[in-house]
Amino acid sequence: MIKPLANQGFEVDYKKGVIKVLGDQERTFILDPLKMLSAVKLFCQLGFIIDSKTEKAIKTLSRRILTLPWEKIRDEFSEILISDRVEEGVDKLFELGLLKEILPELLEGKGKNQRGDHLYDVYRHNLKTCSYVKPELVLRLAGLLHDVGKPRCRKEKNGIPFYPRHNIKSAQMAVEILTRFKYPKPLINQVEKLIYNHLFFYGENSPLSKLRHLMAEMGEKGIIDLIELLYADRKAINPEMDLSYMHRLEDKVFELLNTEGIISIDSLNISSRDIIKNLGIKEEAEINKVLNYLWEKVLESPDLNKKQTLIKLAALHFK
Repeated sequence: MIKPLANQGFEVDYKKGVIKVLGDQERTFILDPLKMLSAVKLFCQLGFIIDSKTEKAIKTLSRRILTLPWEKIRDEFSEILISDRVEEGVDKLFELGLLKEILPELLEGKGKNQRGDHLYDVYRHNLKTCSYVKPELVLRLAGLLHDVGKPRCRKEKNGIPFYPRHNIKSAQMAVEILTRFKYPKPLINQVEKLIYNHLFFYGENSPLSKLRHLMAEMGEKGIIDLIELLYADRKAINPEMDLSYMHRLEDKVFELLNTEGIISIDSLNISSRDIIKNLGIKEEAEINKVLNYLWEKVLESPDLNKKQTLIKLAALHFK
């Protein structure tokens, strides 16, 4: 059965599983370059192939995608990312010459081998991680870009590559990329936090204060998303990867959420007024210094979070 998607300018042969553009392909893409991305979106959503003539026209005219406003590119790209075939979709963008136009940074990871248990180069590892997280835009973007900065951090020792502080570089690049795509600032901030913290390690002897601090920074939704990203990252290294570390981290996070909740600085049972009244400190910068000191103490030992106890602690340290 052949069915035209007239409102989208495509014709779909459901029997053969083929998507093609109606009319003259090159003329269509010249008049509306967005349809090049729409073809890949349908490829992802329907699971069909794109007609060879349509693909050839896209390859010829791929540079015209940058004549579009970034908001339009963003919206179609987002649909590709949250599809069930995201890995195949990004590969198709590469094959058709679209990826190098809209997201060239991702291609820097092609052919960049990795050490240890890694099965894939940096490019493929990013795509695998993206495909392993659930289809929520924040998570898919974080998965796709979590190691985007690795090639620019690459160093070698005895012929073995390593990527120091790549989480920081990847977070910086992700902000630049997502700003270019005109994603909203709150979403960019969420993705940045996830990428920046994707190297977080919580060992058997790690202090709980370290984890409490991270949970306060990420928030409940953020820390749960980070756990999912970390699982996907390790699965994308090697499906046979030992995940006992991740199970330990996940168990501890949910234990703390169920017993203590998130201990943010706003959770302290002491106010600026209490500090002014009991310590005589009035300058805002000094008050904030006291609050941060007390917060660090409570992160180490939540039992300290009582008003009189906090006042005594502050008095001892700031007398």
